Amino acid sequence: MPPPTAGSLFAVCCRCQFRAVLPRRTAMLRPHRFASSSSASTPPPEQAPKTKAGQQLIVLPPPRARVAELPKAPMISPLDVMQLAELQNVVLTYHKEVTLDATQMEISLSRPLSAARVSKERYKQLYNQLAAAFNLTQLRDYYDNAPLTTPSGSRKKEPAFELKRYAPKAEVLNAIMKDRWEMEISEEIAEREDVIIDKEMQVTRREIFFLIGEDGRILRDWTQECSARITVNVAKSLLTLSASQVSIETIENKLSHLLSTIISEEFDLTGISRIVSFSEDSIPVIARMTNTYIERVDDTKLRISGLDSKRASMDDARRLLLVATNIPFRKKEALLYSPPPTGTSSSALYPASELMSLPWTYRNRQWGRFKVARPKEAVGGSQAPLKPFEMVLKTIKGDRGYLNLLPECLEHLSGTFSEDAHERGLQSEFEATLGHLLYEINTDDYNFRAERYETGLETFVEKSQRKQRLLCTMFPGIPAFTQDPIRRADFTIPAPALTGASTKEYFQLRFMPSPWARPTTFERYPTLRMTADIQENGELQLPALYALGLESSVDLMLPTGPCDIRFTRRDEVPLGVRELEEIEALGSGVEKSEWERFMAASALNIYQNPQLFCSPTLKVHIPQWMVGKPTPISPHIAEGQPVEYVFTGLEYRRMVSLKENGYVLTRTVVEGGISGGRRTEVKLVYAPIPAAASDPEKLERLPPNTPVTDTRFMAFCEVAISMLQNVEGHRIQAAREGLESSKNTKNYAAGHGHQRHLHNKEL
Repeated sequence: MPPPTAGSLFAVCCRCQFRAVLPRRTAMLRPHRFASSSSASTPPPEQAPKTKAGQQLIVLPPPRARVAELPKAPMISPLDVMQLAELQNVVLTYHKEVTLDATQMEISLSRPLSAARVSKERYKQLYNQLAAAFNLTQLRDYYDNAPLTTPSGSRKKEPAFELKRYAPKAEVLNAIMKDRWEMEISEEIAEREDVIIDKEMQVTRREIFFLIGEDGRILRDWTQECSARITVNVAKSLLTLSASQVSIETIENKLSHLLSTIISEEFDLTGISRIVSFSEDSIPVIARMTNTYIERVDDTKLRISGLDSKRASMDDARRLLLVATNIPFRKKEALLYSPPPTGTSSSALYPASELMSLPWTYRNRQWGRFKVARPKEAVGGSQAPLKPFEMVLKTIKGDRGYLNLLPECLEHLSGTFSEDAHERGLQSEFEATLGHLLYEINTDDYNFRAERYETGLETFVEKSQRKQRLLCTMFPGIPAFTQDPIRRADFTIPAPALTGASTKEYFQLRFMPSPWARPTTFERYPTLRMTADIQENGELQLPALYALGLESSVDLMLPTGPCDIRFTRRDEVPLGVRELEEIEALGSGVEKSEWERFMAASALNIYQNPQLFCSPTLKVHIPQWMVGKPTPISPHIAEGQPVEYVFTGLEYRRMVSLKENGYVLTRTVVEGGISGGRRTEVKLVYAPIPAAASDPEKLERLPPNTPVTDTRFMAFCEVAISMLQNVEGHRIQAAREGLESSKNTKNYAAGHGHQRHLHNKEL
């Protein structure tokens, strides 16, 4: 076949194909070419124009690129909901490629933390470490991505030289250290200042506790300050330091100074062990909360060690250890329950959800409330009315013998006092507190799990009457009473106050007799409760001090109701801050000098003190008739001497009270800190008519030995139980509104406002 000439059709086709395959040459030019008719492979069209030389003009179509055509974008109709949803998910999904892998991050960790100027020995040391730990490919990848690993705030500059593509490992290492890390060799830096060495130090378990305590704050500060790497081996009690010689010496000096600040003292268990057995389960929790190291010395002593020179952590540890003993000081309890309807057997112990509102001693366990299972279909149905009070209660044979109805139960627990107790100042008060009665959930007992409903009420009470139970005042339904009408400075728009309501902010402090000052007689003295109102400037008024004579509680368990009720009778004697001459005449009270010393050693101003704390001790004169009777173990005590009390708890309370018909309904927000928790208490206080004030702390108390079976007390019990209807009605109404809101949003808004109006009217 002869070679194609310039004017042949084959040559023209070859040139067109050459333009198509080469993207550098433009394809937008129109390919008009002249060809010879004699050498054409196909006859020309009949109507083609002819030139003077007898040749024809052939027009070829534009060439097509040899690439696959892109698919057309799908047309999405606005009515195609499924396609729009898929496209929305694709658009809203954020994808970002990880710029650093594990190897590059490990290389970055080898970078010096301090200045870029290093000694020659340190440069060689780091060079050898990188060369032994990573291969050429890893180092090259890190070099290429090094600008992404530059710390924020560091200056960026152009590389000193261009690294070749196939550079050896030595050049890559030097490029990383000099170019990317900007390291410079200086002759002025000594070898002991920056050459990294390893050193192991043997430490004790107590020293390790303080080093890793508070999330390792001390070790983090030392690591950042000395540019060191510290490893702690708890099993071997070993501390490994990786730093320069100068930094290691600095850390050793810091460690020796830290250990010199440790103070230790013993916690004597001799007096406590006479009454209760001390359990070590609470020691790890107390050690973490107070950052103190607690260890047992022998059977009767503990050793507490702390770093605080002001003894704040030491005092907190002693206080929490004393609270963890749970010594029962003049308190009695009983249990009554309401039987479920006939034929109802689906009941179980349901886990509680407000465990953080409990005191710290109960948070590390699982608690639950026993209640009757309610099917989901009954949520929107009508609630059966509560039975009369006499029909609700059912007696059981509990810890205190065979008990009858609630009034008889309180009389049985309270006992009788001397005839002249009222003349000496003993006062009684009744309270009804709403909450959930909680029992500890034993996961080994299959019948008590919430997944199975095999336990009846009588069976549960028989098995759990010897177990510890709690009253949790935070439960579902409590928002019906927890509206906050108190005006506070931290709220921009305070909630409106309730009509006829009185508010108060105060501290409540608790004390117990010291088991170290009187190890053989401390249990014969009453516990103390102190309330001090807070003024506008944050200072405290003179406190109201009460010595507990006896506290009797009857828990009414209502498995079919939204919550339970605890009825409490408290017999107390008010004490005051007095002069020494007045104390000698009355035989009770706190001296003014002692109160001034207590306030000087405390920090109780909520506006000036960032952290509140109290003095650990307080000396009080207790009336001789309130001291318990002597026993062979507890001999007689000396009269006329002040008794040393130890501080056990502090609570900041904000209370709203409504008084009507001789009863006071209080809603109190209690903030007890890390150990006390935060909760809301709703109480109904029985205030006999006439009352001295609307403040339940200053009400005229009932005289002792007053029978509680009168009509006033029965009416008080009925009012307390009627509060359950508000809780249950609020829950049912909320469920109904939730169902209606899915149908009609406007009806839901109107119904919710109407319900709130009715609820405020009832309160």
